[in-house]
Amino acid sequence: MRRLTEETAVAGFEVEQMVMDYWQEVDVNHAADIKGYFTDDCRCVMGPYTLNGPDEVVAFYAERIEIGRTEFPPHGRTAYHSITNLRVNVDSNERASANFLSIAYSAPGKTPPPILNATVPVSVGKVRFEFRREADGQWRIFEFEGSSTFLGGDDYVKKALKADESLQRNR
Repeated sequence: MRRLTEETAVAGFEVEQMVMDYWQEVDVNHAADIKGYFTDDCRCVMGPYTLNGPDEVVAFYAERIEIGRTEFPPHGRTAYHSITNLRVNVDSNERASANFLSIAYSAPGKTPPPILNATVPVSVGKVRFEFRREADGQWRIFEFEGSSTFLGGDDYVKKALKADESLQRNR
């Protein structure tokens, strides 16, 4: 069983808040300021996508938002992520990791709720963030790995995750 020191407890709490802030940024702010969450040399593997550097992460989220607007006018899609089973490990004052399950809910429409006829959750997946404390003292993600374990019946999500192609390759 691990024991926390004051230093690791504070670092662990900072990392935990960073995870929650990240998904708030994605869901509420539509990833407008997502670049600041990543190191310059980050690598993100999100299912079939591999993104290198924060500019590719910004482009990934911008493309998802634009697809939602285009395919579901006039309001696009609303999405929220719920995090559970969060486990934070602080390796040192400069390195930490967070492993958790991400449960995503989304449907065409705009908040405020309710959005009717939603298929929820649309995905449940394992996520791992590796953090590095930068020179400015801020934790940033240098490695992101996420994969869906369960997918709901939402055709948009399956298309966005290229799930049908992945399923065919795994058979």
